[in-house]
Amino acid sequence: MVRILGHTPHPDQPLISFIASIYGLGKTLALPLIVDLGFRPFVRVSNLTEKDWATLRPAIEGLPGLERSLRKREALIFRNLARQGSFRSSRLLRGLPLRGQSGRTNGATARALNRGRLPANFRHRRKGA
Repeated sequence: MVRILGHTPHPDQPLISFIASIYGLGKTLALPLIVDLGFRPFVRVSNLTEKDWATLRPAIEGLPGLERSLRKREALIFRNLARQGSFRSSRLLRGLPLRGQSGRTNGATARALNRGRLPANFRHRRKGA
């Protein structure tokens, strides 16, 4: 089976979902790319020939800022935020909302805040009780 940018498609997977699974490409970028190359978006990966893959691979791998380079760029941005001591980086590190979302009544926020704490039924168990 063919590998593109470290991804191996599942044989029953539609072409659009395989391309959209590549980091930095979503369905919005994948659909025009597939149509411009002359493929049907929902064709199964198993139905593509080697000639089709030879067309697809350079088109996808030639796009700037995908996979490793995009991940490196995002890590660098976060490191710069952390070095500056910004509020946003401290919220990111704790797993809390960044942009003013409600944190008080949000279950996901409560889990992030209480990550190190034990649940109430595990605290202060007395022997013989």
